[in-house]
Amino acid sequence: MPKIYFNTNLEYLRKRKGWTQTELANKLGTTWGIISHWELGKRQPRMEMVGKIAELFGVGSDIIFKDLRLEDNPKEKELINNVRMLTPEEQDKVLAMIDLIKK
Repeated sequence: MPKIYFNTNLEYLRKRKGWTQTELANKLGTTWGIISHWELGKRQPRMEMVGKIAELFGVGSDIIFKDLRLEDNPKEKELINNVRMLTPEEQDKVLAMIDLIKK
């Protein structure tokens, strides 16, 4: 089953707007506690709320379940996609090269 990024996306989108959990909750007609549970991954909103959230942030309701953090960084997205295509041995080599570059 693919990883669902709703909780991290919600926090990411909220912080990108500069909103607190309380501000977002007020905009959605819910409580900050519910927002907190969603961001922690303890609960998932109902689909009608997902639609409301997506509309509020100007994203598609299907997109909100993908890793949006990569959308702002095309180089990072390209790197990740390329690394996924490598064998485990090749990935180890890439990690070793990254360690050398960071030193």
